Amino acid sequence: MDWLLIALIVAGLSVFGIVSSIDNAIINADVLATMGEKAHR
Repeated sequence: MDWLLIALIVAGLSVFGIVSSIDNAIINADVLATMGEKAHR
């Protein structure tokens, strides 16, 4: 395999992981904001 292709795949997967984490954090914050006080505990 070409090293450029490997680097491109690794970079793409890294970006995908970061974007997924940010999206998950936004969704969790939204869910927590709409939850009741008892559910926070």
